[in-house]
Amino acid sequence: RLAEHLRPWFWERHGLGSGRLSQIWLHLLRRLSGAPPLPTASSNRSGEWKHESCDVLIVGGGRSGLIAAQVLANTGRKVVLVEAEELGGLARFLPQQAPALPRLIEQARGAGAELREKSSCLGLYDGATQALLLSPNGPSMVEISALVIAAGAYDRLPAFAGNDLPGIIGGRAFLRLAAEGAVPPGLRVGLYGDTTFASLLHTAAAVRGLEFAWAAGPGDLPDLGAQMHSHCRIRQAWGGDRITALE
Repeated sequence: RLAEHLRPWFWERHGLGSGRLSQIWLHLLRRLSGAPPLPTASSNRSGEWKHESCDVLIVGGGRSGLIAAQVLANTGRKVVLVEAEELGGLARFLPQQAPALPRLIEQARGAGAELREKSSCLGLYDGATQALLLSPNGPSMVEISALVIAAGAYDRLPAFAGNDLPGIIGGRAFLRLAAEGAVPPGLRVGLYGDTTFASLLHTAAAVRGLEFAWAAGPGDLPDLGAQMHSHCRIRQAWGGDRITALE
């Protein structure tokens, strides 16, 4: 909330100078912003760029990206897939989908696709005919003939007063926290979502011994064994360091 009262670029203009201290400050700002860490180059020296090419670049290594990699590689195309984290994407946190991931990865590699973990696509250039990649082996510029975006969805919180309070998070963030054991059993948790995603979240939570106190959504919802509120919208939330009330 402090940032709401500061002028744009306040942090960048106050504290950024030259030398080692500025780099420490930038690192701290990145951590506070929640931005994901960039891969650390281990073998390439600073300033060395690798140049390569492929027929198809796939950005995102979840189920959709892996299936696309297999299908396209089976046609004889040279396919490179990059995944910023581990192969599997969101499916790694879903008990219904996680068991199939090793088979999808094996099939994609067996078809000849090159799968790169902890690698990010930082930008597209020259009419999306070149892609800048950053991996643990350093940066590379890749000439591409086609691009497939399979980076998954992004949680957009419903618009209501108080939706930025601590304790209100997206469903995908909840899946990650639950998988890492960061959601203690017994914590009172409410769920708001559509039919499909609510069912996925409920199953993933149950596997880890977590229960929802209530579930709500804008349409019909399956019976999730909690206090149910179908066809409703959130109007406002109250709280400080935790949610104390919700309308």
